[in-house]
Order: sequence, then C-alpha cells, then structure tokens
Amino acid sequence: MAKRYLISVGINDYVDCKSLNFCVKDAEDVTNVFVRACNVEAGNIRIVSSKKEKPDGNPWETFCEIIKNLKSEFQYGVDDVFFYFSGHGIPSSETTVIFKNKTITISDINNKLEELSPKTKILIFDSCYSGKGYIETDKSAQFFSQSSIQTSGYYILCACSDSETAKETSELSNGRFTHFLLAMIYDLQNYNKYGILDVNVLFSKVDQFFKENLDLKQSPFQQIKSIGSYPIANSFDENSFYARYNVEDIFDFDWSEMIRALNLYLNTKENIIGEFIRFVREYCDNTLNKDKGNANQQLIEISKNKVL
Repeated sequence: MAKRYLISVGINDYVDCKSLNFCVKDAEDVTNVFVRACNVEAGNIRIVSSKKEKPDGNPWETFCEIIKNLKSEFQYGVDDVFFYFSGHGIPSSETTVIFKNKTITISDINNKLEELSPKTKILIFDSCYSGKGYIETDKSAQFFSQSSIQTSGYYILCACSDSETAKETSELSNGRFTHFLLAMIYDLQNYNKYGILDVNVLFSKVDQFFKENLDLKQSPFQQIKSIGSYPIANSFDENSFYARYNVEDIFDFDWSEMIRALNLYLNTKENIIGEFIRFVREYCDNTLNKDKGNANQQLIEISKNKVL
C-alpha cells in the first residue's frame, strides 16, 4: 500500500541573514497537522530544524542524509513525498532558499527527492520571493516532470510572488502563509462531501484569503505538473466510511457518482472498476426485483480499499 512521507524544514538561526523567530515552529506545526489530517504516519516524518537553542551546523547535509536513509524503506514509484520549507528565500530565476549557510534552488531539492522516485511530490515554501517555481525550460519544469518514469506529477505551493517577502508575526506565532494554510486544512467547510480536501482547493482557499486581505501584501503562488486531483487531506479516520449509497432502483441511481467514489478511495484499475459496477448493478437488479430478492433497498458502503 502506498505511503506518504513528509520532510519538514524550519530554520531560525542564520549565518549571514537576519535570524527568524517562528520557522522551526512552522515546521513542527506542519508535521502535527499532516499526521492528523493528511494521512502521514508519524514514523514517516523527518524534521530538519535549526535554532539558537538547538543549532544544526549544516541543515542541507542533514536533509541529504535523510534522503539517503529513506531509500531503504521508500517504495519507488509508489509512495508520495511532501517537502516543506520555512526560512529565508532570495530572488532568483527559480525558487531559491537558504539552508542556514547554503543557497539551495528548487532544482537542487527536486534532484534529491527524485532519488526516491516518488509517485507524487508536493513542495511547500514559506519563504521570501518563493513564487517563481520552475521556469519553463527543458531543464526545469519539463525535466522535473519527466525525470522519473514513475513520477505522476508535482505540486508547488509558495507563500508569495517572486517580488514579495513572506512575513511571520508574533500574533500568529507562525509565518502568515503557513498559519492560514493550516487553518484551511482545519476548516471542515473546505472539504467535499466525501470528506476530502483537494490540494487545488486548498490553495484556492488560501489564495482567496490573501486576496481579500490585501494589507497582508502577499500573493501566494502555485505551479502544477499533474493530471487530475490530489487529495491532500481528509476529515475522517480509516475506520470511518467514506461514502454510503442506498440503491432502490438501478435505473434511477447515479452510478457515475459511485464510480467517482471508487476512484477516490480504491487503488483499483479502471477496467476492474467497470466490471465491478456491472456486477453491482446485476446484483442489485436481482435483489430488488419483486420476483427474486424483493428487497426494498441495497446499502453500499465504500471505505479505504474496501466495499461493503
């Protein structure tokens, strides 16, 4: 079964830049929310942090060591990886951040993540001037999406445009972007009727908030190279049913709605889902037929990799 991993980076103490106050807390808060709502098991989280009270002399080297150690357990082409960064960023031709004492581009980060050949990558930056992503050249965005045959795509979410600064505040005890990103994950009104929060919906909610509060002077940025949607969070646990359907008449039932649920919750090939739907229709026809089963209804419950 596919797993999700999170590498969360927060750096407060800098060598040649102004020290920051809440980046380490940002990284820790992200890990807590991703365990609670984003299907990331606590054992699959790695934190890179550096602060005055507990410094890391070379956070980039720590990050690279994490990638090296993950290779023994990461399922190539199957598992997903989240990368989060909170710290200083600098203007550049692509998103570029500072790992305390080393300037690192998004290409550098991607090259390391690609050593794991993740199925999907989600990169989140709460740093100044981050809204650049990859420039559209053969060696950037296109290379990124094609660098691994197994990779289905990537999502990049950034705190601000490439000409803006990303701010942290003592009132929030977080970076503004991180605070409102996590707030949107906590807000169940943002989830669809299946209890799913799509990554694109999440970004649009955060983006809308900053557009409605222009005094914050941040314009979040998103870049996507992926097909379809990606359910970044859910509002249920594995023991809860994701969707329930009462079938009373096979001709007056929206089977396409059930197919959407099966695509969301079952890791099953399309042709198998088609055969399954035909089987369920035939089964319901027999059980609901007055001359056969004479049942009033059939209850179908779809949960993670399971149908009852």
